Amino acid sequence: HLHPCQGAKPPKTVKHGLASPSGVAMDGTGNLYVADSGNQRIRVLRRSSSPSSPQAPTQLRATPVSPSRIDLTWQDNSTNETGFRVQRRLAGSADWVPIGTTAANGTKFSDRGASPDTLYRYRVQAFNDTGSSAFSNETEARTPATPTRGISSRLFVPVILTASGRNNSFFTSELTLTNRGNQTATLRHTYTAAAGGGGGAASETLGAGRQKIAANAIDYLRALGISIPAAGNRIGTLRVEASGTDVTVTVRTTTRMADGRAGLAYPGIAVADGFEEAVYLCGLRQNAQDRSNVAFQNMGTSQEGNITLRTTVYSGDPFANPRSRVLPDVTLDPGGFHQYSGLLGTAGIEQGYVRVERVRGDAPFYAYGVINDLTGVVIGARTGSPGGGGQYSVFYNAVPYGAAFDDTAWVDALQQNRETRSNLALVNTGEVDGSDSVFRLEIYDGDTGRRVNTVTGIRVPARGWHQINGILGNYAPGTT
Repeated sequence: HLHPCQGAKPPKTVKHGLASPSGVAMDGTGNLYVADSGNQRIRVLRRSSSPSSPQAPTQLRATPVSPSRIDLTWQDNSTNETGFRVQRRLAGSADWVPIGTTAANGTKFSDRGASPDTLYRYRVQAFNDTGSSAFSNETEARTPATPTRGISSRLFVPVILTASGRNNSFFTSELTLTNRGNQTATLRHTYTAAAGGGGGAASETLGAGRQKIAANAIDYLRALGISIPAAGNRIGTLRVEASGTDVTVTVRTTTRMADGRAGLAYPGIAVADGFEEAVYLCGLRQNAQDRSNVAFQNMGTSQEGNITLRTTVYSGDPFANPRSRVLPDVTLDPGGFHQYSGLLGTAGIEQGYVRVERVRGDAPFYAYGVINDLTGVVIGARTGSPGGGGQYSVFYNAVPYGAAFDDTAWVDALQQNRETRSNLALVNTGEVDGSDSVFRLEIYDGDTGRRVNTVTGIRVPARGWHQINGILGNYAPGTT
């Protein structure tokens, strides 16, 4: 009830401020009443709710999908969470390991890093700026013991093509397949057309330690028996399923220049590393010299179905040009591809970034460009050279602290011929201490799988950089 100040009278309803505040009162719920002289006006200061931790999720369930994937679902019981944390532990172990988070209102998560024939336990908790909820119920699931059809790894290439471009350019994709394992691998290629038609699947084998380079990926897939037209612009995605875990795919999409070829190399992405949450593509620009395109793909299978993606364009200078634009949603079939050409120009923005998010469907997706989870500042560099009426260049991210190699790294698809020369750069990040790093290089022949040379004693000081130009020509002559 209300405890009035001495001498208080019933207040009048007014639209003005207080004159000379002379009394206060508080009701049972904590609302504060301030009265002026004569109690002619009263102002009510209502108590706001204190920030609270979210409620715990419930009804957590786990469903095995493949030898490397378990899907989780739960009930969201809170309205004030920032997101959900997912933890996993091996059955029989007491150590819980964080494996991912979701955004607010999330009710599902795919654990794509599981091992075959392994029993896992899971739990989930909601969190916000105030704190974390209690954990959900625990649940468990076991992955299948035998990989489907003998497949151990699944890789996704976001684009391969044979197509004309601006300023008389003509781009083709070179495909490099590398088997670093000690057994022959069976590869199954699935091509999904985005332009030019065709599509289908074909299989081949790749010997242990061997590397195969196909100068034109589209022609190579046609030779394997995949139905792709023989002429015209042909653009699509490629899914490679391999019986070995040491198989890698590298694609180099280039156009011929006066002194060689200019373009971009990129690896096949493990399907398990596909995006589930919103991602950002940074460093985009639109001006007389540069034009940024944005493309994204559905990495899933026919069993996982279609997905719908939403793209939001943001200005990189929100003070001078505070524009943003949400583009129409795009629905992609499994293996589907969509590209926006000159995206910033359509929004009237000269430099900026975009957010790509999945709004429907369960399959993972991928997106071109500089991909970050944008939890803070994004740093990148673009190294290029003028040519073909614009710039031929590569944009690359700064490597986060702790993400550099600390033991062994493999570099595939190196070449040395009349048209192409591969350089190798070594960097000592200096994260551990100020001492030198000493490198040992082992060079293998991609045709035979044999080690042809070992280079030792390459010393790089802390924060230092060292490049070996034409590494095959200098250290493994005759290896192309």
